[in-house]
Amino acid sequence: MLVDDKQGILQVKARLGEPRADRTSERVFRTSPMQPEEDGSIAGHVVQTRRSYLCGDVRRDPRFTLTRTEHSILSLLSVPIIHAGRVLAVINADSSEPGSF
Repeated sequence: MLVDDKQGILQVKARLGEPRADRTSERVFRTSPMQPEEDGSIAGHVVQTRRSYLCGDVRRDPRFTLTRTEHSILSLLSVPIIHAGRVLAVINADSSEPGSF
């Protein structure tokens, strides 16, 4: 996921595996919630804190944002790519088993 500081978003730019035939766009995540009532995301949290995040069970983590693959992802490792003090991107690895990392 690439960070766009001007727009305050993260966008999926690469993924492993074939996209579904009906996929026309990728989800866009905010690097921080716009309003206090908005949920953030694990990747947005990683951008804000500049630290890796290990989520053993996404079903129990309020930071996990539901996606089209919500039932196939059960654990997640999210790591920032930092250069010259700036988070440029976030790499996510997911598993269909809880506690995989």
